[in-house]
Amino acid sequence: ARDGGQQMLANFVMLPLARIHLSSTNPRKTFDPAEMAELEASIRDQGVVIPLIVRPLGDDYELVAGERRTKAATAAGLTEVPVRIMQLDDRQALEMQLIENLHRADVHPAQEAAAYKTLLEQYNYGFEDLAARVGKTEAYIRQRMALVKLTPTCLNAFEAGEIGIGHAKLIAALSPEQQADVLKYATKSQFGGQKPSVRDLRETIARSFGMELKTAPFKTSSETLYPAAGACTKCPKNSTNIGKLFADEDLKKDAQCLDPDCYKIKLQAHITIKIDSGVQPLHGDWNVKKAQPGALLEKDWHETQTGEKGILIDGHKAGRIVNYTLHKHKPSAEAGTGSSDAANRKAAKVATEVHRTILNDIFERQSQMNILHKECFVFIAMALFRNAGQAGRQWLTKLDLPKVKA
Repeated sequence: ARDGGQQMLANFVMLPLARIHLSSTNPRKTFDPAEMAELEASIRDQGVVIPLIVRPLGDDYELVAGERRTKAATAAGLTEVPVRIMQLDDRQALEMQLIENLHRADVHPAQEAAAYKTLLEQYNYGFEDLAARVGKTEAYIRQRMALVKLTPTCLNAFEAGEIGIGHAKLIAALSPEQQADVLKYATKSQFGGQKPSVRDLRETIARSFGMELKTAPFKTSSETLYPAAGACTKCPKNSTNIGKLFADEDLKKDAQCLDPDCYKIKLQAHITIKIDSGVQPLHGDWNVKKAQPGALLEKDWHETQTGEKGILIDGHKAGRIVNYTLHKHKPSAEAGTGSSDAANRKAAKVATEVHRTILNDIFERQSQMNILHKECFVFIAMALFRNAGQAGRQWLTKLDLPKVKA
C-alpha cells in the first residue's frame, strides 16, 4: 500500500508535489512566461481545479499530463495537488501527453513534430492511424513531420522565435550545409531593421540553390538515373512537392530542385549514358583550354541545324544534345587521335570505361571502411582521370584493372 497521507477526493487523490516527477517525454518544452504568471495567480487564488494525471514510478509518481499546472502550483507555494493515478505503459503515456497538449495550450510545432516522430518510429503507428488517434488530418501530420529535418541550430532558432514557421518549412527542405547558410540570412535584419519575410526567403533560396527542373536535360521522372534519390517528380526536395505539402501556392508554381548536389549527380549520369551510346562529348565552356579525352573544345566546333549529334559536358547548357559541325582548322590534340568523329567517340568510350574502372578499384578497396558515399568516389575517380594529363591517362588505360559492368 502507498502511504503519504493521501486523501480521497471523489475519483482523485491529493499527492505531495515532492512525490511527483516531471516526464522527459512531454512534447511541450517551452512555456510562455506571461501565461505561466497568469496561471500561477489563478492557482494561488483558487488552487488546482483540474487534477493532474500521473502514473506509478517506483515509490513515487511520474507526471503524464499537467506540467504547466505543476510548475505553476510549485511557484504558487502549494505542497500538494489533486491527481488521478493511472496504470499506463510508455506508449499510452506518450499518447496522452501528446493529445493533452494538442487539446489544451498550443504546443510548439517543432515539439509536436518530435512527438509525432516518436509515435511513428518507436510505436509503429501509420500516418492514417496516427491522424485518427490525435484528431488531425494525415496531411497535417506530414507537414509537421517535415520540421524534424531542421538541424539543431535551426531548431533552436525556431523554438526561440528567431524564425517563424513559414521560414522553418522552407529551411527544413534544405541540406544541413544549406540550412546553416540560409539561417544566417533569415535571422539577419535587412534595411529598415526588418528580418526577411517568408517570400524574401523563398526567393533567396531559389536564386542560391534552385535548379529549374522544367529545363533539366535529363528525364526528371526517371527512377534509375540515380536510384538512391529516385525520381525528381516524387522527391521531397522538389519545390512543387514542398508547396503541396505545406499548401504553399508560390512554391507549387515552378518546380525547382533544392538539392544541387543530387542534380549534378543526375546530370553527370545523363551525360555518361549519352557518351556510352556514341554521342560525341563537347565542351561548351570556352574557358576550358584542355579537352577531356575524346571531347572537342568549344573552339573546335559550332552548333548547326543539321550534322552530327553531340552532348555538352560543361557550361550553362551542360547535358543538352546539339547538332554540331567541326571548324575547318584541326581540332585540339586532346580531342582524340584524329579528326574523325568515330575516333572521338571511341576515345570517349575508353575514357568512360576508365572512369568506371578507377571508381570500381577505389570503391572495392575502401568500401569496408565506410568513410565516403559511393557518389564521392565517382567524383574522385573522374577528377583523378581529368587531371592525370595525356601521358597519365594513356598509362591508366593500359592498366590491367578489373572490368566494371556498364
